[in-house]
Parts: sequence; structure tokens; C-alpha cells
Amino acid sequence: MVCFAYPDWPGRHHKTRCTQACHVSFAFNFFDVAQYMLACKLYQKVVLIDHNRMNYKLLPVLFLFVLASCGGDSRTKGSKQSKPAEAETPARQSTEGIDKLNLYMETSASMSGFLVGDTEFKATVSRLVAALERSDTRKFVQETFYQIIPEGTRTDTIKNADRFQDILTNPALARGRSSEIIDILRMIHQQHEPGTVDIFVSDFILSDFKMADKDIIQSRVAMLFNQFASSGKAVAIHAFTSQFNGNTIKQQNRPYYIWLMGDSQAIEALQQQFRQNNITPAQEMYFGFWYGQTPNYQLLNSTNKKGEGTFLPADNNKSLNISRMYKGKPIQMAMGLNLNAYPARITDPSYLRKHLVWKNGPNVEGEIISIEPRQGIRLQGRDSQRADEQELTHFVTFELQAVNNNQSHFELVLQKAEPGQWYEDWTTMESNKPQQTENKTFAFSYLVNGLRSAYRTIENEPYFTVRVPVKK
Repeated sequence: MVCFAYPDWPGRHHKTRCTQACHVSFAFNFFDVAQYMLACKLYQKVVLIDHNRMNYKLLPVLFLFVLASCGGDSRTKGSKQSKPAEAETPARQSTEGIDKLNLYMETSASMSGFLVGDTEFKATVSRLVAALERSDTRKFVQETFYQIIPEGTRTDTIKNADRFQDILTNPALARGRSSEIIDILRMIHQQHEPGTVDIFVSDFILSDFKMADKDIIQSRVAMLFNQFASSGKAVAIHAFTSQFNGNTIKQQNRPYYIWLMGDSQAIEALQQQFRQNNITPAQEMYFGFWYGQTPNYQLLNSTNKKGEGTFLPADNNKSLNISRMYKGKPIQMAMGLNLNAYPARITDPSYLRKHLVWKNGPNVEGEIISIEPRQGIRLQGRDSQRADEQELTHFVTFELQAVNNNQSHFELVLQKAEPGQWYEDWTTMESNKPQQTENKTFAFSYLVNGLRSAYRTIENEPYFTVRVPVKK
């Protein structure tokens, strides 16, 4: 690119000045070289007719040429001005953002009794729809689609939330043949896109299950969720019971389930809306949940500090410096954690007391004394100010019994809770005896065990590990 204009130069120096001017700014490609040569020739013709006087007739031509040249050329490379900045897609402010939310409800014949009369099922699903339509939910959900699955894997899209609510009052809706849950899950997975959360409401009865094929069924589920797990997607299972008013079977506590599948933080955001709409499952199970960061921590200077010796936080309260420690005389202090990025079910003190564990480093021996939320501990000195500045939410008081190395560490590890065996208790292998299916689902454990198999490696990983250096 060429940008210059020197009309006051003496004529005898015009060739030198022209050369200098043409080197002001240009990029080395075909178009700029052509500009360079043309500019020099034009400048010679404009500035002088016979090396003594200016050619004013061609001056406007030079002016237009210079103006065009200085305007830039989108073909030029290597120049910051050569290409206008393209509009970038705004980065999502939170991983909770959901581009598309699908609510599926299967309506096979086994679901009909849930839709007759005043049942807990209808009330819960109605509150679920209301939660999805909340203004707070719409802030992070771009589009919501309501769909029923009358039979097989065929889906019927419902116009809107109001129409979906109306459907809940129509027992005749559930007249389809037996559903094939694994095929439906496969269909949902095949249609799943990045930025999507899928919600599936069903009684999850494996109508096509045969005991002779139980291992095959479990393997099919594992294969189905293997890809889902490897792509970082999570699954949450919420279990409920409801009155069931079937034509031949009437039960007070028949199970049904709501599965959520997608990004773990997006699911957590939805579950927060569910809780605000009084959707409380009897049991829960989580697979593949991860929160993407190690929490910030701070060693405290004064709070719960005990013991003989000299020991203080160092390195901006990220490491422990022990100047003096006596054998057989433990020291005690506290540290704070910022767990704002983690959901309430994980940061509840009862969960942390069970699953936040201490791990000794080389030649370090210690243990956790207590774990308290902010409101459960009395912070001393300037620790309160530090807690405010660092947004510390939970506090761990620990004891060191021995430090036998100049450079070592200890770790706090938040482990994932085992799903428990409740789903085994909710499973029956009797499909034709109503008295034995109260509060139980036919072959349900084979679905869950297949899911657990797919997520086994991920579930063995902790939510986080905090390593604290110890210097002596």
C-alpha cells in the first residue's frame, strides 16, 4: 500500500524523493508492486514537466490515486489495515448456556395409568414444563421443543408448552404399543447436537427384555453411552413415584423417571430451576459430571491455629512454611476453599464430610479435623477480610502430626459418591404380578448397570484435587 504526497519538494530531487516515498508502506505481493511502480511514474509526471515546473493538470489524478491506495485493499496480506475485522460470534458467558432443549415423553400403554385422575406424575411433569418456561430459565435456554413418543421411536412435536400441558389431561394419549427404551435412547443420542440438553420422561420399563439376553441388554446400553461419556456429556437420573390408575393395575407408588442428558453445568442450571418449582425426586444418580477447574484456596493466618512451633502461610497463602515443629506435638490450622463453581448437592457440608478426603504427601502425616461452611466458623483476625476478598465458601481445619522432609505437600481430594444400590431396590424381575411391582421397575437395574459401565473410568476420577506445598 502506498501513501504519500510531497508537492513542495525541489524538482532536482524528485527521483530520490519519489523512491523514498514509495517505500513508505507496501506489502510484497503482485498488486502492491504494481501500485509501487505506477505511483512512482505518476509522481514523476505530476511533479515536473521538464524537471523545473509542476504539472498541475495531473495533480488531481495523483490525489485520487493516493486516496484509493491509502484506503486499503482486502487482498493485501501482512498489514493490520489490509482487512477489516470480521464480526466474531460472542463467546458464551457461561457453560450453562443451552442452544436447544428437547423434552421427550413416551406415551406407551404402560404410561396410561399415570394420566388418569389426580396423580403425582401429572403434577410433577406440569411443574417441569413450568420450570422450563420460567423467565430465569429462558435467559440461558434459546429454544425449547416439546415432543411425545407414541410408539416405537416416532416423535410428535407439540406446538407449545400450553398444548403440552393440555395433553397431560388426556389419558387416551397413552394407547401406543410397548415402548423399546433402548431404541428411544439411541434415537435421542443420534439427534443430539452440541449445546443441546435432552430430557426424557418415562417409566423405563424394558418391555422387550428377556432374561436369556440380560448381558446383551446391559452391553447395548454401555455401547450406547460410551460415545456420550467420551465426549464429556453427563447423565442425571431423577426417580419419582406416583399414584397409578390403570385399567387392571392400580398402585400408590409406581416409579417413573426423568433423565437429563447433556453438558453437566447446563444440567445443574436446569436442576436449580426444578428445585425452585418444587420438583423433588425420591432418588438421584449422576454420571459424568465435571466442573472444569480446581477451586481457589487460601491458608488462614489465625483461625483455629493451635500447637507449639513456628508455622505460617507463605507464597500468598498458597503454601505452608514451618520454621519449627516439635516431634510428637501436632500443629493445627485452617484453610478456606472457594466452591462457588460447584452445585449445592456437592458443597453441602454433609457431602463434604463424607467425600472430601486427606491424602498425605511424602513424609507428611496429617488429617482433617472439621469442615464447615462460612456461617459455621468464626474467622479470626484478618482472615475474615481474606475470605471476603477470595470468596471463600468452606473451611477445612486440619492437623499435621509429622513433617519429615524439607519440601513436601498434602492433598485434599473431593471424591464422587457411589450411586448407591437404591436402583437395585427399585428393580423387579416380575412383570405380571402387580403386588410385586409396587415401587419397582421391571429390569431397571440392567439399564443402570450398563450406564455405570460406560462411565466407570470417569466416575473413578475425583471432582478436584487441591495440593498444598509444605516447606520446612
